[in-house]
Amino acid sequence: LDLVAAQTEGEALHGKSAWAVSTSNSLRASTVDLLNGLVEGCRLLVNMEQRLERGEAIFSLMPGLGEDAWPGFPSKRCPARLPSLATHGSSAAVVLRDNASLYSRLRGCRTGQGVCLAACIKPAMDEDAAATSPSAGAFVGLVAGDEACYDTF
Repeated sequence: LDLVAAQTEGEALHGKSAWAVSTSNSLRASTVDLLNGLVEGCRLLVNMEQRLERGEAIFSLMPGLGEDAWPGFPSKRCPARLPSLATHGSSAAVVLRDNASLYSRLRGCRTGQGVCLAACIKPAMDEDAAATSPSAGAFVGLVAGDEACYDTF
C-alpha cells in the first residue's frame, strides 16, 4: 500500500485519538501521483476493514497475497525453520528474531477460515531492511487475513 500511519494527539479531536495516514514515498513523484496513491490506499483499507467486519478474508485484495503470492516466503505454510531475520527491521521480524519459540509454536496454527501464520507474516519475511529505505523499521510487517487472526496469532 505504501502508506504510513501515525497516531495523532487528541487536542484537535476533543480528547479523542485518531490516525493520520500519508504516503511514504515522496521522492520523484508528483503531487497528483501522491494524492492518487493516498486515495487508492485509503479506499483499499476501508474495503479490507469492511471485509473483516463481515468475517471475510482480505488476502485477495493485497498485492502478492491473492491467487498468486509474490515470490519469497511461502504464504500457504511456514517452513520448519525460521529464516534468518538478521537484516529484517520490521516490528514483526524483530519480535520473531527475539523470540524464535513464538514462530515454532504458531507456525502450524490456522484460523477457522484457514488463514495460517505464513500468510500473516509474509510481508515481514519478504521485506529486507538492508535493501529498502531507512524507514523500514516503522514497517509492522503483519497482516490479518481474517478477524480470528487477532486471537490465533
